Amino acid sequence: MPIEKTPFYSAKWDETKKLLYTRFTGLMEFEDIENWRKLVLNEAKKIKPGTYFKFYVDESGYEYANLDVHAYKRKFLPEFLASYGFYLSILPSEEIVRLKNSVSLNKSHCAFMAMNHHNSEVMSSLDEKFGNDSERYFSDSHQAQAWIDNV
Repeated sequence: MPIEKTPFYSAKWDETKKLLYTRFTGLMEFEDIENWRKLVLNEAKKIKPGTYFKFYVDESGYEYANLDVHAYKRKFLPEFLASYGFYLSILPSEEIVRLKNSVSLNKSHCAFMAMNHHNSEVMSSLDEKFGNDSERYFSDSHQAQAWIDNV
């Protein structure tokens, strides 16, 4: 899959599906990730307290301009999810402990998470090692969407 160079990012809360969906693609610079992060946080404000919800991040076609950009994105996702009581299985146990001790919890709870990325080898490996009833990794957006819609 060729990577589109123009960055694109979106986030949308669907109250009916109880789904926070976000997408980013293209060659992302720090500013793009920061703007995407703000979109996700703004959409998350729409989640009513006490709601159990699903989170789907589609990053197929995403590339980072440099390692600092990638590190910034990789830091945000676990912290964001941890703030809703969801701790990614891919994290080392000491990182989960750190998040539990440093991130304040929201009054809603993320119950399910799906991630989609175009690198099928990496995603297959992640899903094989860490995929479970509440967390899955995909390299096909249709499969990811079907799974998150049906949990």
